[in-house]
Amino acid sequence: MKKCFNILFILIIVLLSTFKAEAMTFEEAFSQINRKPVAVLVYAQWADDYQKYIEQFRLVQRLYGQNYNFVELNLADKDAKKFCELYPIEPKLPYVFLARNNGKVSRVLPRSCASQASCLKDKFYTFLQ
Repeated sequence: MKKCFNILFILIIVLLSTFKAEAMTFEEAFSQINRKPVAVLVYAQWADDYQKYIEQFRLVQRLYGQNYNFVELNLADKDAKKFCELYPIEPKLPYVFLARNNGKVSRVLPRSCASQASCLKDKFYTFLQ
């Protein structure tokens, strides 16, 4: 019986560790900004090591998936148009953009922070306060 319980427990841990909250489009996230803040990873595929930034962003997404709407925004995609109409593009990609209160409160987390989940985690926590 104990062996079955241990196997079941390990299986649950494996399933939970592979769970990934889905990122949404910027328009979907922005339409819900009064209910949840928006976290946008702004990147371009030509930017150095952009995949590393996506990986770090997704780690934080696992922690704060219930508190934020997450968007992975490739500037080459048509979804970037709405973002560009509302906010200026920072010159050093990738970076993370946070917004709340109908977009009136926002913060840009620079490339140096966006490359480390530990920095992002702290900034996301502070932005919620």
